[in-house]
Amino acid sequence: MTGELAGLGAALCWAYNAVFFGKAGKRIGSFTVSHIRMWIALPFLILLQLLFAGAPLSLVSGSSWFYLGLSGFIGFFLGDILLFEAFVLLGPRLTMLIMSLAPVIGTALSRLMLNEKPSLLELIAIITATGAVGWVVSEKKKNENGIEEPHELKGLLFALGGALGQALGMVLSKMGMADGLSVITSNLIRAIFGLSAFFLFTLLTKRFLRDISKFFGDKRAALYTSTSTFIGPVLGVILALYAVKTIFVGVALTLTSLSPIILIPVAHFIDKEKITLRSLTGTLIALGAVSLFFFIN
Repeated sequence: MTGELAGLGAALCWAYNAVFFGKAGKRIGSFTVSHIRMWIALPFLILLQLLFAGAPLSLVSGSSWFYLGLSGFIGFFLGDILLFEAFVLLGPRLTMLIMSLAPVIGTALSRLMLNEKPSLLELIAIITATGAVGWVVSEKKKNENGIEEPHELKGLLFALGGALGQALGMVLSKMGMADGLSVITSNLIRAIFGLSAFFLFTLLTKRFLRDISKFFGDKRAALYTSTSTFIGPVLGVILALYAVKTIFVGVALTLTSLSPIILIPVAHFIDKEKITLRSLTGTLIALGAVSLFFFIN
C-alpha cells in the first residue's frame, strides 16, 4: 500500500506545482520556469543523495545510467517542452485531457517493455479513473462570445507527445531501478541528464542568459519557482519513482495523474471557478476507482 500512497502523494505535489509554477510561468514564461527549476532541483537532490542514499554514483551500473539518463531526457526535458507548447496552443484544459491518457499508454508500454500484466480489476480501475479524469477536464467552456474555440492538430500532437513522454519516462525509470537502485539516486541521475539537455538547448538557442536574467529580475516568480521545485521535481518525483518501483506502472501513473481532480477545490476557492455537477461526479468516480487499488493490494 505504500506504493499507492506514494502515487497519491506525488499527485498532491504536482497539484501544488500546477498552481505556483503556473503563477511563475505567467510572469516570466513557462519554458524559463521549466529550465531554471532544474538548476534549483539539482543541489537539493545532491544533498539528499549525500544524506540518505549512501552509495556513490560511481557504483551505479552502466545500464542504470543509460535507462535513467534516457528517462531524464524524455521526462524532464523533451516531455516538458512538448507539454508547455501544448499549453500554449490548446490551453490547460484540453492538454490535461490528453495527458490523462498517460496511464493507459504506460500500461501498454509496461506490458511490452517490462512484461507487467495487471489483473482485470486493476485494468478496469485504470480505465475508469483515467476516463473520469478525462471527463472532468474535457468539460467544454465557451469564450466570451459564446463560441467554442478551435483546436489545432499540432497542439493535439504536442499534448499526446507529452503524455507519451511521461509514460515512457516512468517505464524507463523502472528499468533503470531494476538493480535495486534507490529512488533518490535515480532521481538525481534523471535530473543530471534533464538539466544537461536544458543547458545545451538554451546555449544553442542563445536563451540561457535571458532565462537567468528573467528569473532573477522577478522576485515573486523566483519565490514561486524555488518553493515549487522542492515540492515537485524533488519530492514529487521521488514519490512517483517509488510508486513506479513498487507497483505496476499503469497503476502508479493513474494515481499520479489525479492532479486535475485535486485542483478542483483549489480552482473554486482560490481562482473562484464554479464547480459543476460534472466535476463533482467525475471526482467521486475517479476516487472510487483509485480506492480499488488499496483493496486489491
